[in-house]
Amino acid sequence: LVPNSKVVFFSSHEDPAYAAAAFEIGAKGYLVKHLTVDLGHYLGRVLRGERVCCPDHIQGKAGTAIEK
Repeated sequence: LVPNSKVVFFSSHEDPAYAAAAFEIGAKGYLVKHLTVDLGHYLGRVLRGERVCCPDHIQGKAGTAIEK
């Protein structure tokens, strides 16, 4: 990867295990396709350095990997 790149997974899977795996390998975002209404909102947050997850309830279930 490019050192300053920000990877966002755009997936059809709502299972928190997928989000946890994405964050474990360094993703800055995990967005479920059919639940992400405002893609620009989430990408803007990632560009500002935040980690994002949509829907939000996946983030809590994905565990501490997201908080790294």
